[in-house]
Amino acid sequence: MTFLEQLHLWQRMSGLIKRKATGPPEEFAKRLGLKRTALFRHLETLRSMGADIRYCRERQSYFFETDFEFRI
Repeated sequence: MTFLEQLHLWQRMSGLIKRKATGPPEEFAKRLGLKRTALFRHLETLRSMGADIRYCRERQSYFFETDFEFRI
């Protein structure tokens, strides 16, 4: 995956997380065309950029605990 492709992926992930529309990890990974382990690596990358990403078991979706805006 090129760096530009990663930037677009992180932007897409950020949008889905912001809307609380990710679904469970397996579904989120599939929607993005990733394997589950790759999804977790990309989530960690976003966290390293300052995103406070949490998972709600009730809603079965990731969300931002505090505001986070990923811009290219």
